[in-house]
Amino acid sequence: MTTTEPRLLREPPAFRRDRMVQTWLAIKAFSDAGDAIFTIAFAWTAVQIASPAVAGLVVAAGTVPRAIVLLLGGAYADRKDARRLMITFNALRVVVLVSVAVWCLAAPPTVALLLIASIAFGLCDAFFEPAAGTMPRQLVAPADLPAYSALSQTLSRLGTMAGSAIGGFLVAAFGIAGSAGLNTVTYVVVIAFIVLWLRPRFALPRASTQQNVLRGVADGFRHLGQERATRTLVIALSGLNLAVGPAIAIGLPCRRPRTDGVQERSASSRRWWAVGR
Repeated sequence: MTTTEPRLLREPPAFRRDRMVQTWLAIKAFSDAGDAIFTIAFAWTAVQIASPAVAGLVVAAGTVPRAIVLLLGGAYADRKDARRLMITFNALRVVVLVSVAVWCLAAPPTVALLLIASIAFGLCDAFFEPAAGTMPRQLVAPADLPAYSALSQTLSRLGTMAGSAIGGFLVAAFGIAGSAGLNTVTYVVVIAFIVLWLRPRFALPRASTQQNVLRGVADGFRHLGQERATRTLVIALSGLNLAVGPAIAIGLPCRRPRTDGVQERSASSRRWWAVGR
C-alpha cells in the first residue's frame, strides 16, 4: 500500500454539472437492473428444472469462487489499469450471457449449464468489482465523493428494484434466454461508455508490480487485523451479502406454480416462507 496522493490529470467540473459522471452512474444503474433481471431468471430456471436446494447450490457456486478470487482481484486492481480490467471482464460477462442465451434457444437449460455460468460470472465479478471500486476516486474531487456515493447508491438501488420487479414478467414471457439477452445489452452499453467517454481525472498511485500478489493479499488481512473499524465494516458487509442476498434471490422463485396452474409451495419453500414471516 502507498500513501501518495492521486495526481490531477484534468480539472473535474462541479459535481452538479458533471455530465460524464452522472451519465456513468445512470448507466451503472441500468446495468444493475439487467443483473437483477438475470438473477431472477437464473434462480427461477434452477427451481423449475431441479429444486430449491439445487437453486441454492447454483447461487452458491458463483458466490464462493467470487469471495475467494475477489482477494486476488483487489490486488490486481491496485496494480493494473482499472478501465482495461473493467472492459475485459465485462466483455467476458457478455460471452457468458450470449453462450447461455444461445444454448437455451437451442436446447433446454441444464443444471450443469447454470453451474458453469454461475461460476464464470462469479469469477468475472471478482476482478471487475475491485477495479470499478477504484473509479470514484479517479473521477471526482475528494469533496464530491459523498455526493457521488449518495447518487450512486440511490440509482443502483432503484435500478435493482426496477430490474427485480420486471424480472419475473420477463422470464415468464421470454425465458432465461430473453433475460440473458437483455442483460447482454446492458453490458454492451457499459463497455461502449467506458471505451468512448469514461476518462479518469485523477491518476491513482499504483502498488508496485514487483510485489507478489499474494503478499498484497496478506497485507490486506494484516490491515484488517490492525484496524477495528475496517474489520467491523467488512464483517457486516460479508454477512449481508452471504445471508441476505441469496435468500432474496431464491425466495421468489421458490413460489413456483403447479402443473395445473394453481400456486403451490414445495416443502422447502414453505419452510422458507415460514421463516421469512
